[in-house]
Amino acid sequence: MKQYNTPLISIVILNFNGLKHLTRTIPTITKLKHHSYEIIVVDNASIDGSLEFLKTFNSIRIVQNKTNLGYARGKNIGAKKAMGDYILFLDNDILIKDLKLLNKLQKFYSKYKESIISIPFRDSGQKNINYFGGFLYYSIDPLRGARVVDKIEVSQVCYPNGGAFFISKKLWDELGGFDDSQPFNLDDKDLGVHAYLLGYKVILFDGVILEHLGHSLESFDLRYWCWKYQYHYSGIMRLIIKNFKVYNIFIYGVTFTISNFADVAKNSMKLSSLAPAVYFLKSVKTFLKSLPDTLEKRREIQSQRKLKNDYFLKLRPNYKI
Repeated sequence: MKQYNTPLISIVILNFNGLKHLTRTIPTITKLKHHSYEIIVVDNASIDGSLEFLKTFNSIRIVQNKTNLGYARGKNIGAKKAMGDYILFLDNDILIKDLKLLNKLQKFYSKYKESIISIPFRDSGQKNINYFGGFLYYSIDPLRGARVVDKIEVSQVCYPNGGAFFISKKLWDELGGFDDSQPFNLDDKDLGVHAYLLGYKVILFDGVILEHLGHSLESFDLRYWCWKYQYHYSGIMRLIIKNFKVYNIFIYGVTFTISNFADVAKNSMKLSSLAPAVYFLKSVKTFLKSLPDTLEKRREIQSQRKLKNDYFLKLRPNYKI
């Protein structure tokens, strides 16, 4: 950690068996041109040699979890260890090529204070930028297809890109971090909506496009669809009930249930397997089991609400600030 009079930035990275990516991403991060930053890696019980590699860097603080605690809880743990005024969250497979990234982010944030900054990235070797944050109408209606933007420019998005975003520690603490009631498929979406309800925004950063070394599993990979459906319905429905106005809970809850069911049926037929349907039903069970807690969280969030309507639902690509 380098000490200067400039605000400290904490870089929080979550890792699970990501050695093949860390060997490329970590060396660059340790060479970033910024006067004051720290690197924290939260390891979710890796067994691939990740820890041995990370321990060769004296500048890295390592948090070792005894078991895999999942995405949301893992990053929450990293944020609690952060000593910085700001936090840059990164996935372990995000490659930074611009060594001035932290300086650019800090300068950008000075223009858009009280915001979460979503940083775009693209898969290695690809031209399309599908990772920039997101819009809820794609998540609520999965039949709409992939998320895309025409070009990267400063604009509002509904929620930040979970793999790379920048936030002040003060705002992170006010939002309470990620909802870690389930390990996946809730975190960044819920964080963005919660921020809007409290009067903040999520802004797309146009200064740098990062590289994503990891790639999604093939679209017809059975394991991918089972993983997706295990927490997808429960996560989105918890988000809807916690955050939306009552009339939007009905409208979007019904829309999402129907479209998600149709999506499950479509992919079950493509895969010639009932496994996606089984995992979808598991997610429905998870949602129903957690409903009392979801309603309690709703009462808490709605009592703090500053946004009169759910205008974040109207956000579309390149929505101007």
